[in-house]
Order: sequence, then structure tokens, then C-alpha cells
Amino acid sequence: MDSIIEAHYHSDNLCTTILDALETAGRNTSQLALKDLAAVDQLHTGGFLSTMELVKAAAIAPDSRILDAGCGIGGSSRLMVEEFSCQVSGIDLSHEFIHTARELTHRCSLADRIQYEQGSVLDLAFPDSCFDALLSQHLLMNIEDQAGAFKEFFRVLRSGGKLLIHEIFTAGPGITAQDIEYPVPWASHAGLSFLNTWEETRSQLDKAGFTLGFQQDQSPSAIDWWSRVKAAHGNPDTPRRPLGPHLVFGDDGARFGATMLSNFEGGQLKLMGAVFTKP
Repeated sequence: MDSIIEAHYHSDNLCTTILDALETAGRNTSQLALKDLAAVDQLHTGGFLSTMELVKAAAIAPDSRILDAGCGIGGSSRLMVEEFSCQVSGIDLSHEFIHTARELTHRCSLADRIQYEQGSVLDLAFPDSCFDALLSQHLLMNIEDQAGAFKEFFRVLRSGGKLLIHEIFTAGPGITAQDIEYPVPWASHAGLSFLNTWEETRSQLDKAGFTLGFQQDQSPSAIDWWSRVKAAHGNPDTPRRPLGPHLVFGDDGARFGATMLSNFEGGQLKLMGAVFTKP
């Protein structure tokens, strides 16, 4: 399954494609700012503001060591370093994402505070109790063995460490992968989607040993976010912007606004932000 998931996110020459688009948009690719990349590296629901709000809710201290699990091309990693002065390790299944994350981070002059490694969250190459916090942001939908992932999250967090959850769930126990409208960012079809309900996930996290400290249903803001994505990128009669989800996801990227908005408005999906603690 890992190879199938990686294939879903594969894009030939992704880093070069993004850098070329940045130049077309008039950006200085030798010295990038985070705002230059937001249209391509902050594609999760709510963008950078959702990450900022969650990190603030978790009260992450400066110089905390954070694991960005499923880091993609590194948008949230770079944000946590620049805005919260953290030390970040990022891991992702996609070789192409990791290569791109490293290059973009270097061009943002943040490489001294972020390390990226290719790998699976089911077998983290880190010692026990080595992180102060762990971010799971739009990751779980591609993990079939979520209990196994939570076991690893618990292992690598120190006592008192925080697990930051920013994830999409099915909105009820009767909703299956077949009920979702595709394509969505994490899956082109039902066979790639492993969404659980929030209640199922919370139960698994309880069993893994975590204690819930904060939770927020962010579904209303998700509807607003995907409405704006649809307006910005979903009109076939509007010229495509140089920077956008199409750089990472190809032509399907233009469809995500419509499908995700339909899924949230139709009651199939739910967005939750939460902070758990390892006792």
C-alpha cells in the first residue's frame, strides 16, 4: 500500500516545476519568503492560519523539538520554525516531496533548523521520547493502520509532549469511503482513503495512552476555505494562476475545491483540530 500511496502523490520534477512557476510569478527563487510559497505549500484545509492556531492552542515553547509527520513539501515545518522558533524534523513517504521540501527550505534559509527524511510513520527512525510535540496534519486519511501510527507517535514523544491533530474525518459511522465524492487531495478513488470518524480516532488515541486537552470542530471554516479554493482555482474559463494546487496534484487540483466543498456541505466530512498530551 505504501508504494500505491506514494504513487498518488508522485509528480515528475516537482521541485523544478515549482521553481519555474515561482519565477513566472516574479519571485526571487534564490531567496524565498514563506509568503512566496503559500499558494503551493499550504494546501491543507485552512492554510497557514489553521496551523498557527493549532500550535498556539498547544502552547508550544520556543526551541521545542517537533516532528512534522507527513510533512509533504514542508510548508508547516517552515512555518513552525519561522513563526515559533522551533526545531523541526519532517518525515514523508514521498521521495519527491522530501527532495522538494529540502530544496525549498534551503532557499528560505531555514535548513539549519529543519531536517527532512523519507520514511513511514509506522516505523519512525527516531529514539524513544525525543520530541516535545508532533504534528499530524491531513495525514491519517492515507494510513490504514492508524493504531500503529498512534503507537509510534506515543513512543517518540516525551512525557508531557503534545500531539497536534488537524485531520479530516467522516462525519458519521454510516459514511464509508464509497460515499465520498472524488477526487480529493488524498485519494483519486475510494481504495486510497482510510478515513475514520472522530469518535473512532479519539478512542484509538485514548487506548494508545494519550489524554485529550483541546478539541474544536472546524467544519464550518472548512466550508469557507473550500468555497474560496473553488472560486480561485475551479473555474475552467479563468486563466490558471502560475502558483496553485495543480503544481502538486496536476489537473485534479482544479477539481478539489468543488469536490471538497460538496463533501463538507453534504455532511460526509468533518474537520477537527485537537491537542493531546502524553502523560
